[in-house]
Amino acid sequence: MITEAYKQALVSPERHQIYKIEWMDKNENVIDSITTDTLEGSISIELTNGTRRSCNLTLKNNDGRFIPGKDNVIYLSKKFKVYSGLLIDGIEVFPDESIQGVFNIGNPVIESVPSNEIVTLEGYDNFALLNGNISGQLEGTYIIDIGNDLENSIITLFSDAGIIKAPLIYTTSQLTPYTMTKEAGSTYEDMLTDFANMLSWVVYFDVNGRPNFRPPVDEYKIYHSWTFNKDTDSFLSYSKTYDYLNVKNNIVVFGDNINGDLAYATNSDISIFSPTSIARIGKRTKVITDTLIETDEMAADRAAYELKLSTLASEYVDIRCLNIDFLKEGDVILLNDTENEIEYQRYIIKQIDRNLKFDQDMGITAWRVREVT
Repeated sequence: MITEAYKQALVSPERHQIYKIEWMDKNENVIDSITTDTLEGSISIELTNGTRRSCNLTLKNNDGRFIPGKDNVIYLSKKFKVYSGLLIDGIEVFPDESIQGVFNIGNPVIESVPSNEIVTLEGYDNFALLNGNISGQLEGTYIIDIGNDLENSIITLFSDAGIIKAPLIYTTSQLTPYTMTKEAGSTYEDMLTDFANMLSWVVYFDVNGRPNFRPPVDEYKIYHSWTFNKDTDSFLSYSKTYDYLNVKNNIVVFGDNINGDLAYATNSDISIFSPTSIARIGKRTKVITDTLIETDEMAADRAAYELKLSTLASEYVDIRCLNIDFLKEGDVILLNDTENEIEYQRYIIKQIDRNLKFDQDMGITAWRVREVT
């Protein structure tokens, strides 16, 4: 649990950021851990379907501990989990909310530099096991029949791909609306993202390496995780972009043609309170054609989802701040800057770039939350 004391320590001039790495076997059992050998690194996070997290690390290796090998912590089948935390009154504190992710090891490099031996390595979240980067390509034709229970089909997909953790799936009575066929050489990611896009849902691995398949968060209802106040926060700088060119307020969705009946839906920004409504700025149309959409209901869900994305992207902020380590993609933040007439506006975090050094900052890209009807 993130306490108020931890939040205060994060923004204190005397803060002491620390990091822990847990080395794991292929089944994600912890086999070793370190807190002192990380020289530097970074983690990139993006709110998207599929791969969300990647990282790179540079480790001290003067004792040869991190030489890649089948009996060592760095090897083809090994993984690692990154924790961010603080040293508070001499005690190492690593809240669960500050876990940065579970990563598969990619391309370690041994380097010898004056007075130091180091190892650098890349890390990729568990979607690398589904998209072909590490594994995940289909050996033969994979068929999911029409009318199958969708929830069971998703569970089977993750299981067949070798994912050991049970997926977190939003309970649904939805049946597969068509027969999905993927040929050899396609990937499990292809099938999972097809189903997610069909429902306008999200599919990803969370910070604990567990697969998720569910509707997107409702950013209008969740409580904000942090308030950035330019008037009082000396550690904050930001830029705000008004992305006028990409604003669309009229979404038209065409789906598949089933026996002469074309799946179809529209959704428009007509709210009298919206600054991007059709009445205020005129009609700006985006047309989407997706043969995975089989019904008018699915088309309506997609139109609503795309309209929300378009209006969210109309304003976004790029923030540089201290490393607030418990912020995650999809969290809502508030921004207050009276000088620029920004009064506790809500934004949803779309991207995070986090430096893994105690004296470094982080970057956040967040889209403005605005309700449309």
